[in-house]
Amino acid sequence: MPRVSQQYKDDQRGEILAAARRCFLRDGFHRTSMQDVFAEAGKSAGAVYRYFPKKEDMIVAVAAQNLDDVAGVLRAVLARGTGEHGVGEVMAELLEAVLDLHRDRQLAGMAVQVWAEAQRNPQLADRLTAATVEMSAEIAALVRGREDADALAQVILSLLPGFLFNLALSGPDAVAGFPDAVRALFPAASRPSDLFVPSDVTPVPWRNGAGTTRELAAETGPDGETCWRISVADLLEDAPFSAFPGMDRLFTALGPLRLTVNGEPTDLARGDQLRFAGEDEVTVSLDQPTQALNVMTQRGRYRAEVVLRTPDSRRTADSTATVDLGEQVADIVLQDGKPLA
Repeated sequence: MPRVSQQYKDDQRGEILAAARRCFLRDGFHRTSMQDVFAEAGKSAGAVYRYFPKKEDMIVAVAAQNLDDVAGVLRAVLARGTGEHGVGEVMAELLEAVLDLHRDRQLAGMAVQVWAEAQRNPQLADRLTAATVEMSAEIAALVRGREDADALAQVILSLLPGFLFNLALSGPDAVAGFPDAVRALFPAASRPSDLFVPSDVTPVPWRNGAGTTRELAAETGPDGETCWRISVADLLEDAPFSAFPGMDRLFTALGPLRLTVNGEPTDLARGDQLRFAGEDEVTVSLDQPTQALNVMTQRGRYRAEVVLRTPDSRRTADSTATVDLGEQVADIVLQDGKPLA
């Protein structure tokens, strides 16, 4: 007797599940009998029972399919580039994709039945909980850095069941405006005019070839003198720093390094700061290339402070500029600072 291939088994199981899904959507889980599924699938009782010994097994399998469909749509939306998508855009695209899938598979109607059945079926409740936890974790990636990221992700994800309920109850036309409403509810954040991203600035090589400088912002006086300057240095190898007479410097390491100022070495880790005069003899020693944030101020006119924080935390009061450093941002405060034009 020839062996039955796994592909054949998978195809048979798929056909039975598709028939069961049609029956469940038409008559509900509990008004659908096994005989209804036999007839819908065009298969014998033995053929169906081989894959699903009881109707509850079919219900869990169809529900799992529905949950996988929704989770798959969310992953696809996120894979298109969360770096450029805010919460509102991601959720709006999710609702649009769910609406398209609903037209093909009646996703919303099945979702409502699954929620109701989960109240009495522990196995289904566990699957639903696991799917919700997984999708919440995906959403939490959009609001990472916030202390309440997990709770916030659950709140954001709760938009989806509401959308599915309205879709099942009232149909596609009734929810056509939901995606744009979500975009309006969570508008994409615009970059403040005084938020600087070093990668947006073309680096200028040092004359000695040991690094580059990305000047982010500066103010000059009436005679062309520098009043203050904010820059990020790409430190590539050991090297001396240039002298800037009349300036004070606040140096913030963005990676491990050693600064030697007038013969005194100081080891710095990420976030450590060191002040020195522009006239001082300074050299940097590296184990590997890194970066540093430099703030230079005209002595006697400005004094700089640099405050590192997470991107979602509140901006430091009276800061003149903010520099995006990836996982952190740096607020620059000048005691006699003026807002950037």
